[in-house]
Amino acid sequence: MVQVQDSKMILLGYSRLLEYPSQDLDETAKGLSSTLSKSNPEIEEEFNPFLGYIEDHTLSRMEEIYSTNFDISPTCYIYAGHQIFGEGFKRSEFIIGLKAKFREFNFDWGNELPDHFAILVKFLAEIELFEDTAMDMINDCLMPALSKMLKGLRRKDNQEQNPYWHVLKSLESYLIYCVEEFKQKEEAQ
Repeated sequence: MVQVQDSKMILLGYSRLLEYPSQDLDETAKGLSSTLSKSNPEIEEEFNPFLGYIEDHTLSRMEEIYSTNFDISPTCYIYAGHQIFGEGFKRSEFIIGLKAKFREFNFDWGNELPDHFAILVKFLAEIELFEDTAMDMINDCLMPALSKMLKGLRRKDNQEQNPYWHVLKSLESYLIYCVEEFKQKEEAQ
């Protein structure tokens, strides 16, 4: 069973890791790993190769990897709207809808576009996770975008996997776990 406080900490951890890397990258990853170990050890195992990678690499290397993956590579832009709709009118409508939803919940998305993955995951942490709004966002937005992003991060040459693949894959597993918990709660009512 997902505990509300653990869920919030987990989602905030993922949100921070999906932002441009900063000095607290290692601390954030360790905190997320620790919280996952208490609530869902299988997902912690999926996540931990990222933790190992950042312990062995400099912050500047992690910044380079982040930029290469999420800012430069069109197969893995960090914007869910781009992943789902590409660039164009439908993405613009999607962004407008997100802004309206964020305002409804008094959620401040700052200076970033509202379809940035870090913003969307942070929004999930701020609202009640087991409500329809959160489940709709997970099923209709985050999961389809994550699927495309994970495909974009896979290496065709079967060398060492991209470290951010582990962040996204474990986030996907965590969201699947949350959806299953939601379904069980719905069936129990």
